[in-house]
Amino acid sequence: MYLRRPVGSRVFAVVVAALLLGSVGYLFSLQSTVRASMSGRLCAGVLSLIVLLTAASFLHHGLQRFQVDVDRHGWTVRIGRYRRDLRWAEVSAVVVKNRQIEGRGHRRAGPALYLVPELGVSLNVPSDLRATVDGRPAIGCST
Repeated sequence: MYLRRPVGSRVFAVVVAALLLGSVGYLFSLQSTVRASMSGRLCAGVLSLIVLLTAASFLHHGLQRFQVDVDRHGWTVRIGRYRRDLRWAEVSAVVVKNRQIEGRGHRRAGPALYLVPELGVSLNVPSDLRATVDGRPAIGCST
């Protein structure tokens, strides 16, 4: 079983990307009009690039998988270059709790998943993914 983003967020990302791509088509049609000035064509070209990059980021965010997979054998954690398979016998606890995320001048709560391994199981976790749950070492995964 693979954990994925909810269907609604994927549909939203695809719809927004389609609308943005439609606006790129409109901007390209503005560039090809006979009476358009050079500065107008440049402006439409820059706007087209910005809209294309925005559409690509919406699609990338909306269609990517979560950072963890769960199946009958255990958990697979994929965060950046870190990849670790934990069998169910190696997992002591799975904790989902809110964590504080620093924003621009404010803090907000966001969900996080923590995998706590059994005693003696080596995590080999990079420093940015290290966490503790009740004093025990854990892998911290943002969900």
